[in-house]
Amino acid sequence: MNKIREMYYKWYSGLLLLLLYYIIIHLFMNSSFGDDIRYKNYWQDYREWIKYLYQNWTIRPLPDTISALILNYNIWIWRILNIIILVSIPYLINLIIFGHKYKQYINYIISLWLLYPLTHQSTAGWVVTTVYYIWGIFFGLYCILILKKIIFREHIQLYHYIFGIFAIAYTTSSEQNAVIFILILLSTGIYGFRNKIGIKYIMILFIITLCNILIYMLSPGKANRYIIEHQWFIDYSMLTLPDKIHRGFIEITTNLFMNVNLLNIVLCLFVFYSVWVLNKNKLIRTMAAIPLMIQILFGIFHEQLNSWFPEVMKYIPNMTSYYNGFSQYSGIITFDNYFQITTYIPLIIMIISCCFLTISIYYSFSSKIVGISASLLYAIGIILTTAIGLSPTLYASSHRTHTLLYIIIIMIISLMYYYNEYMFTVKQKKSIKYILLFIAYFSLFIQTILIIELFEKFH
Repeated sequence: MNKIREMYYKWYSGLLLLLLYYIIIHLFMNSSFGDDIRYKNYWQDYREWIKYLYQNWTIRPLPDTISALILNYNIWIWRILNIIILVSIPYLINLIIFGHKYKQYINYIISLWLLYPLTHQSTAGWVVTTVYYIWGIFFGLYCILILKKIIFREHIQLYHYIFGIFAIAYTTSSEQNAVIFILILLSTGIYGFRNKIGIKYIMILFIITLCNILIYMLSPGKANRYIIEHQWFIDYSMLTLPDKIHRGFIEITTNLFMNVNLLNIVLCLFVFYSVWVLNKNKLIRTMAAIPLMIQILFGIFHEQLNSWFPEVMKYIPNMTSYYNGFSQYSGIITFDNYFQITTYIPLIIMIISCCFLTISIYYSFSSKIVGISASLLYAIGIILTTAIGLSPTLYASSHRTHTLLYIIIIMIISLMYYYNEYMFTVKQKKSIKYILLFIAYFSLFIQTILIIELFEKFH
């Protein structure tokens, strides 16, 4: 009995503390701003409302319907369900990566999950944003868990299959999730076919994903929404395709490397240490060190460098300059600064950071197959997030569109720790645990203050 209690405390105490934290902060989350108000006002007749979305906006039947129902019935339903989903996400990640036998890693994943800036989910209203992004991630992870069980020929209960169909229909309502699931389902389907594993269920999930993509692409609301969204980016129609990709890439990489992005800092630290231990090649070690150096210099100490070296730092981008305008030194290439060499410095820094980190992730694993998979996963996350530049809502959507990339980063760090755990001494493992906890508590403190400020502002 004592051993059971000890294991329970060791494995699940983190989940209980996470549950308690989310219960407290949800008391300060309301539905009095952003899209939450719009969904309340528009919900009159369900059929007319869905018809309006189909003709004038992008229709996402499941998230839109659930958001509207909750907002027009009782916000406590959302609070309860959102708390359950937020607590379940690290547990699902643990099951996907490690399985049931390795519950000792759950607290590390929880620490990483707490580094995710939850305040990003308030940018369009707490309810609508979390129901679309966070719940979409949850259902996506659930589908991946089912696919993993199929590939490993594990027994799956019937209710998992049934709920998996709902989950794939929900998660692929997001264009980002739909693209990544097309790739996942194609790869698992091919693997299953070659290894004589039944793929009928995988084909059903693939068809549902394709249907969601077709609904999005063919609905008349897509074109109408595109016109409406120009109010958030007046000059968007004048941009070429390379301009749009450039802005999308700069927006995501700036958030990662030119800001105090705790998850990306932890990723860079793990990559650098793993590469340093596993590889003696000086070029590879230098490549792994550069993203970390850029993160520290231009992310953590950006403001200090601005005050010490203002003439130099005006060529280096920061978050404010990107979001608020298109000045000469914001890293955006325009007709006015096209011929100025200094204009290209931010883009070069971002490309170097992103490419070197992607390559270094490969060298961070003793298993080359896992290294290739992790590098591809990170690259796909960057590409899908960059694709937001193809929409006029690039800046209006803010950082909530980066949620999928954050989940990918958490999974890569977890994999890296698992495969490279043998490199750490017992003392180093304890140090990693306490450092992660310290960073997580710091993140919680900042996020809690911001959430309370939002509550006071819109209460």
